[in-house]
Amino acid sequence: MEIVDLDEQLQDELLKIDPELNGTYHSRRKLHSLYCWTWLETLHHAVSFLSKDSVIVDLGCGSGLWLAQLAARGFTNLHGTDASQDILDTAQALSSAMGYDIKFTLDGTLNVPQSPADMVTVFGWAESCKIDGHLLSHLEFTERITPQLAVGGKLSVEWYCDEDVRRPQRTYLKGQEPVVDSRLEEALKMTRKFKGREIALYIYQRTS
Repeated sequence: MEIVDLDEQLQDELLKIDPELNGTYHSRRKLHSLYCWTWLETLHHAVSFLSKDSVIVDLGCGSGLWLAQLAARGFTNLHGTDASQDILDTAQALSSAMGYDIKFTLDGTLNVPQSPADMVTVFGWAESCKIDGHLLSHLEFTERITPQLAVGGKLSVEWYCDEDVRRPQRTYLKGQEPVVDSRLEEALKMTRKFKGREIALYIYQRTS
């Protein structure tokens, strides 16, 4: 795989737009590459295996910084969704400031605005995703997304492995492999610890 790193110029631009990062899900420490290793690994995967015009959708896109990392590397068909309009306003401001044409949609229900997608990414909230008040299991979560992927398309998802007693209403892995949609085949699995908590990155490919 080609080795790539986070673009510091994008991080600097985001701090200009929102100096305290109040309008994003990020804190200053989260912009550090150590925290964003799941971004980096997915970025490596996208750069290595996807064409620049591939449809890439980030669900729960926050500040849009992940999509901007892709735009900086020449990807042109980028889409983000989030349940907060304030968050999307920050994302749009970052995209416009950098001269990128990233499309943003207000949505918190796992709808992919441009489908079938070649890659869908979900970072930081997959284990707490609720639809109509119902906490989705790993299977339910992937069954909602898989039909919106192209055959051969990729789903990159970040899940927490160990339970956080402060946040009990989440679908932690707890040492188990996630049960996912039968049409998905595991292409990559990585786990790392950050601040004492283990985080897993799974990249799946839709096979049928």
